[in-house]
Amino acid sequence: MTTKEQLERNNACKKRYKQTPEGKASRKNQQLKKYNTNLTYNAMWFSQNGCCGGCGKHATEFSKALGVDHDHITGQVRGLLCENCNKALGFVKDNPETLQRLLEYLK
Repeated sequence: MTTKEQLERNNACKKRYKQTPEGKASRKNQQLKKYNTNLTYNAMWFSQNGCCGGCGKHATEFSKALGVDHDHITGQVRGLLCENCNKALGFVKDNPETLQRLLEYLK
């Protein structure tokens, strides 16, 4: 087996592992270490009953794992969000007043 074939095989194995629950949790735990917290991804997942902290949908309804949400000013972890909820917070720059105005607009 050539070096190139070995590399491709290793990359395919890593890709398959990343798709497993253990692989997803491992990546998320590495992400949590970046925020200096003792929490683990699985502990947060279970405390939220496997649901997004924003929309409340269960993680099984999404193609990607719930992401770790944090306050961009303090760096403090807030919880787990689906990709859409996380993007929504990003679009309004975590501004509660903007979210309130949008809520009023919808009504």
